[in-house]
Amino acid sequence: MEMYILVDFPGQEEGAETFDVYVSWADVPDLLALPQKEKKITPSTANTIRKYLDADRFSEYARYYELDERRVFFTWFRCSLMLQ
Repeated sequence: MEMYILVDFPGQEEGAETFDVYVSWADVPDLLALPQKEKKITPSTANTIRKYLDADRFSEYARYYELDERRVFFTWFRCSLMLQ
């Protein structure tokens, strides 16, 4: 059986719990590391995203559960709604 870690950010608005779109944490650092003209995210915004997600905790979760960071997923859609 494959093991994964799901970091489930709670919705802050009524009904936010109905949309769950999970993203692999391993993809986010790659996305944020893309060249500026490819990702269209400013360094300041990338830093805000890292802080908002408390990015350092994702590797801690992986170590705690003795899994590779590619096994850590989180609810992106709820996060996106809260960032707007």
